[in-house]
Amino acid sequence: MFWGQKMNDSSTNLDDNITSFEVFTDNRCGVNNPPNTPATQNPSDYFTSPNGQVPTLCWSKPGDPDGDSVLFYAEVYGSAVNDNSGDWSDKNCWQPTKLNGQYYNYQWHVKAKDGRGLESAWGSTWHFTIQQPNNPPSVAFTSANGQSISSNDQPVWGNTRDWTFVGTASDSDGSVDHVQVVCSGGCGGEQRANGTTNWSYLWSGLQGLNTIYALAYDNKGAGSSPSNRIRLGVDQTAPATIIDLNGARTGWPQWFNVPVRISLSASDDFSG
Repeated sequence: MFWGQKMNDSSTNLDDNITSFEVFTDNRCGVNNPPNTPATQNPSDYFTSPNGQVPTLCWSKPGDPDGDSVLFYAEVYGSAVNDNSGDWSDKNCWQPTKLNGQYYNYQWHVKAKDGRGLESAWGSTWHFTIQQPNNPPSVAFTSANGQSISSNDQPVWGNTRDWTFVGTASDSDGSVDHVQVVCSGGCGGEQRANGTTNWSYLWSGLQGLNTIYALAYDNKGAGSSPSNRIRLGVDQTAPATIIDLNGARTGWPQWFNVPVRISLSASDDFSG
């Protein structure tokens, strides 16, 4: 802003025609307005990162009312571990990798600065949590009707259709919520076992050839890898034996006056 003075004052030898006081402005020297306050956008407020990695923090680019260029500065503050984006930057996203593996609750905000150094207010404070990765549970299949299970794909045979399966489960960073027993073949389906760290299930009416294994689920919903499997065969049909006397299988009893050659032929039709 510039000021010009025009007045009638004989003592100053000014032009007698100058009789007024004038004020005029130059738009090049106008008032500078602060930039608009950026708004936090991503991730959503109170976001939880389940894999131990810090999320990328993003905000809006609302611009400047005077058309100036705008830079941004973000910070994580008031938390167990803090960080900031460092130098002012024109980017509107930042990932504070210093926080990776730091399992706490955090709060963050961002502000803007125009090309003439005037700063906006801080934007709204948002929150996020970095959660320790969840290790899945483990499960083991230990016996079937009292027969010990010591290897994967172990064959197990029996002539009863009712089988009790037993095993164990554990979770290193939580608790086991439940165990599912899975059967395919002459059964089909999946059943919830009784118990957790020590589990059992009575499966009735099995027949034929079956594959049996177990799955465990923890209190955070993570599932285990399949347990060791068994190949279960349920056979309720007794074997049959055919007698051959000198090539004859029928017409008995009969007498022989020559040496007799006896042949036995056995077969077993698997039930189911």
